Amino acid sequence: MELYEKITLAIAIWGAVTGSIALFVRLRSFIRDRAKLKIKPFFEKSYSTNSLPPTIRLGVKIANEGRRPASLDRVVGKFGRNNHKVLQFNLSQEVKEGKATNIFIKKGRLPNDKNFHDLERVIVLDQTGKEWKSKKKFGQQKIKNLFNAEVIEKELIKNDDKRVDLKIYKVGKDYLLSTLVVFQPTNKWRRENFDNLKSAEDRFKRYSKIAHKFVNGEIDQFEFAT
Repeated sequence: MELYEKITLAIAIWGAVTGSIALFVRLRSFIRDRAKLKIKPFFEKSYSTNSLPPTIRLGVKIANEGRRPASLDRVVGKFGRNNHKVLQFNLSQEVKEGKATNIFIKKGRLPNDKNFHDLERVIVLDQTGKEWKSKKKFGQQKIKNLFNAEVIEKELIKNDDKRVDLKIYKVGKDYLLSTLVVFQPTNKWRRENFDNLKSAEDRFKRYSKIAHKFVNGEIDQFEFAT
């Protein structure tokens, strides 16, 4: 091979290598310079009484970890194979790079025969039609436990002016002691969680004794354990 041909071949090879590198760099920049949404569902609980279950609403945190803004279109809930329900639509909301937003969904947006713990996944669609999916587990079992909670012990101590309502719930594998103290103008309410029944029952008995003294006028205030 002549020197000229060798030089030409070397230049061609060098051009192919540098071209491939340039293409790789451009491709990597293209991939990085896009919106990248992370979807994190969570649940908000609101207790209006000392009974279970509480009022639940679904929160969806949408974080843009990419390098371009993303325009949101809708939130979809997956309840099973080929069972999808639009939970929120026409969002028309932009999430800038490095920012996050929360979308909240009430139970009325779910199918009539479904609850929040039936959700298998939450999917957010942007206005390009791209789907961004959450993880499959985001606390559904805890919500299911609250809806299936069972009262295993209760006591109501009251007179015309005062009332103390004590309840122990079995919530999944744990126990919840709910104590409501009604004495106008101020009511007190506390929920305490225990990982075993004995601890819950001991606290229940303690509060029961305090409640009887409080209702009978032997003490002026009902004091919770610290």
